[in-house]
Amino acid sequence: MNNTFVQKPKIVHTKSISCDGGGGSSGHPNVYLYINVENEITCPYCSQKFIFNAPKSSTPTH
Repeated sequence: MNNTFVQKPKIVHTKSISCDGGGGSSGHPNVYLYINVENEITCPYCSQKFIFNAPKSSTPTH
């Protein structure tokens, strides 16, 4: 039986993020991460994956 817990990637709208592993006693030190050119990064402490999705522009296009 495989008890491995796989976290869903978190979609973020900024390239500069922080991760604390969920905070509290189950968390880890707060780390600041910068999303790379591949538009994703994985937290080195908890392996949470973050994927960058640019916010939609509020400027209308013609």
